[in-house]
Parts: sequence; structure tokens; C-alpha cells
Amino acid sequence: MQADEDLRYPYGARPLRPAWRSVKARSLAGSAVAASALGSWTAHRADLLPNDIALLTVLPAMLAIPLAFAPEPRTRLGTMSKDLLCIAAALSPLVFWAIHYLILGVPLLLAWAVAMDRLIPPSMRVPERFRLQAGAP
Repeated sequence: MQADEDLRYPYGARPLRPAWRSVKARSLAGSAVAASALGSWTAHRADLLPNDIALLTVLPAMLAIPLAFAPEPRTRLGTMSKDLLCIAAALSPLVFWAIHYLILGVPLLLAWAVAMDRLIPPSMRVPERFRLQAGAP
């Protein structure tokens, strides 16, 4: 019985479903599409090669969109990680060749967010009923 419960951690027996109706997921996916379109247009105007345009603008958006609609993690740290990685992937078409700085900044920003989260007094935290979104497990 214990082995069965370990296999279902942390979401339980329910199947994982995308958060299609989540406003946050839609806005993250929309920002990824908009940044990719703007980055593609800018790269085209700068006469970059099609392979560079695909690698620097289209592929990061293709990562950000499914990540935006992924099921909401059970922990706040998981939610922060998912959101920061999605935002970084959505913004990466706008930084072109400086994408490695953006990738380096994600763990640093996550560490800062965790430190700031621990400093927030319990009375100022977002109530549980507002943190759960439609479509979350």
C-alpha cells in the first residue's frame, strides 16, 4: 500500500490536467507569443539568419507556452520556480545573444524570491483560497 501512495506523490490519484482556464497561464502564454513575435520581427529587421531566429525567438516561446499551462505545483517553491522559468523563457526572445545572462538570472532570482518569501509575515501572505487557480489539481 505504501508503494502505491509513493507513486502518486504529490498530486494524488487524480490525473494531471493542463490549466487551460487559468488567467495567469493565459497571460504567461500570451506574453511568450507576443515576445516571440516582437523578437522575430526585430531579428528579421537585423538580418539574422533563419536558424538564429528559430533558436533565439521561436524555441524559447515553444518552451514557455506548455510550461505556462502545466499543472500548478503543490508547493509555493514549485509555483515560484515554474513561474520564473516561464517568464524567463517568455522574455528570452527579447534579449537575443544575452540569453545566457537570463538563464543565469533565474536561479538567482528564485533564491531571492525564496528569501523574500520567508521574510513575509504570515498575516501578509496570500490566503490559500486565492492561490489555487481554476484547473489546478
